[in-house]
Amino acid sequence: MIFSRIALENIGVFRGVVEFDLTPSTRSYGRRPIILFGGMNGTGKTTVFESFKLALYGAGAFWPPISRERYETEMRNRLSRHPSTLSDPERASVELDIVHTHLGKQHQYTVHREWDFQKKGMRDSLRVLCDGVPLTEVEQSLWQDFVWDLIPPGLSRLYFFDGEKIQSLAEDGSGSIQLAESFRSLVGLDLVDRLSMDLEFIVAKELSRAGATRLGRNLEAAHQEFENLQTRRMSLLSERATRQSDIDAHVSELETRERQLASEGGGWVKHRDAIAKVQAEAAAGIAAIDTRLRELASGTFPFALTRTLTLRAKARVEKEAEFEQESQALSFLKSRAVTNIEVTTKKEVAHLDPKVQRIVLHTVDRIIEETFRPHTPQNEQTNLNHLSPKEAVRISNWFEEATTAIAAEAEGLNARRDELLHQQLAAAAKLARAPSQDQLAPIVTELNALHKRLGETKGELARLDTDLARIDREIERAVHRIHGVKEEIAHQEKQSETLAMAHRVESVLDEFHGELIRSRLSQVTKGLEESFASLSRKKGWLGEIRVDPETFSVTLVDTKGHLLPKERLAAGEKQVYAVALLWSLARASGRNLPFIIDTPLGRLDSDHRRKLIQSFLPHASEQVIVFSTDTEVDQPYFDALSPHVARSYHLVHDDGMGMTRAERGYFWKSEAVAAGR
Repeated sequence: MIFSRIALENIGVFRGVVEFDLTPSTRSYGRRPIILFGGMNGTGKTTVFESFKLALYGAGAFWPPISRERYETEMRNRLSRHPSTLSDPERASVELDIVHTHLGKQHQYTVHREWDFQKKGMRDSLRVLCDGVPLTEVEQSLWQDFVWDLIPPGLSRLYFFDGEKIQSLAEDGSGSIQLAESFRSLVGLDLVDRLSMDLEFIVAKELSRAGATRLGRNLEAAHQEFENLQTRRMSLLSERATRQSDIDAHVSELETRERQLASEGGGWVKHRDAIAKVQAEAAAGIAAIDTRLRELASGTFPFALTRTLTLRAKARVEKEAEFEQESQALSFLKSRAVTNIEVTTKKEVAHLDPKVQRIVLHTVDRIIEETFRPHTPQNEQTNLNHLSPKEAVRISNWFEEATTAIAAEAEGLNARRDELLHQQLAAAAKLARAPSQDQLAPIVTELNALHKRLGETKGELARLDTDLARIDREIERAVHRIHGVKEEIAHQEKQSETLAMAHRVESVLDEFHGELIRSRLSQVTKGLEESFASLSRKKGWLGEIRVDPETFSVTLVDTKGHLLPKERLAAGEKQVYAVALLWSLARASGRNLPFIIDTPLGRLDSDHRRKLIQSFLPHASEQVIVFSTDTEVDQPYFDALSPHVARSYHLVHDDGMGMTRAERGYFWKSEAVAAGR
């Protein structure tokens, strides 16, 4: 299957009818499956990307599902408008030609979806042609079902993806919610679950008729709780989609304002993001240093600020410790010596005159005093602190650490802080520099307000993700409760024929559910190993990839058997892993559908970009439609990709007219494309 043409009328930045030939090349000199769209941000790449899904699914293009009112709002927002026009268009359309071979015969299907906007509301109409005439083999009321069968919406999420989809898969936590959802879309587990729920309703009703009211009520209550949680989950998903849409609108408005500022105020804004990043990183570095300095200040660092006094105090503590140790030693020796000498002396002078005895004993006492007198100078013999030996050693070590290691660390931190402060102030000065034209000041103010709203909306999105994770845990517990009631039911001695049949079907479904997961998961895992190995910059380290069939958590195993959770991959490797996962899921689906990829290389380093350009884009499918900026597929990458490119288009936005025109070629060589059919 290939998409041979798409035509947009009054959609987004495209005014009137703009169509693109999407036919890949199969000439004798080789396959050329790639259709390349190039354009700066805000020139309509995402508009064309989303138009494929809008043509195929209408309101079903939005996931999670949205209300009719929200659908009308979304489409009105996509209607081409600009202040320079006298009136806004009242209709928009997308037309997609699909070449598909069925039972050995090739047909061209044209899917034309049109939106008419009137005061009383919007009318959404679908027309399907086969080989140029209205499709008659299917009733008109079933045309949408025919298109869904042709390209199931669940599978389209594997083949049509953008940088945000890649990022969400790359950052998917250990629970692998995105992988689980994609896998369920691939194998049709939602249909199995729906059938299981229907059987549970039948069981509950049959139990009530059979008199097993308690179990029936319990099962109905458990099932109702599950349904309520699912409803709440869908509501959260819808709210999340709204917030994501708000974020996309903020980003689009930011890009428009940045482009306007760049065109009117010079090139200073070109490096604004890089300067803001430097400012933010400097602020973060200063905050970290301040935290460490506060930690040091709560310890011995204050002693380093008074180095001279600290060294004098350290010397004093050490002298006092030495004097204390010397005094204790001499006192002990003196006490032993006095006892022995006095006894001996008294015996020796006992025969002398008492007066002579007193003189001799006094002389001996004086000699003993002089002998055991401390050698410490008199002015250092005063013990001011009265520290124990252990306390003296500990305090001396504190003083030593404060004046050496701590002082050196603090000096280094202060030097680094001064450097970061200089960077922060320099960046702030650049960001605060007013444009030369006074009229640019309101744009700068609006940009700041948009950045603030974007941050707040992202915060709300994070809160919704937390709520969704909580709801998913509650759903899991509700499922366990349902299974518990079903086990009780299984022990009922008397069951009706309907109950018995329902339980047999449930048993078969459970077995089929498990076997379906195991068989398809094995196929996906093998494909993921091959795809990741071919796209990864590092070679020869991957042994296998394991996916838990219950939680869908992913663990990589190297050739030595060491486990490496996906979360520990580098950022670029995570992005490559996400692309490899989508590729393997798509191949496991058995459908040869076109890949449509919007800005897939933005978050990759040069090595991983080269791998995707060499190993993925030329071989992903018979048709690969890529939307890129000049910084993703730049000139060297374009030259490397050129042998595989069948057609390329350059989208150029005219700020004055408020519309985008399409040119054949890429950024460096292009020519105008006709506007009409």
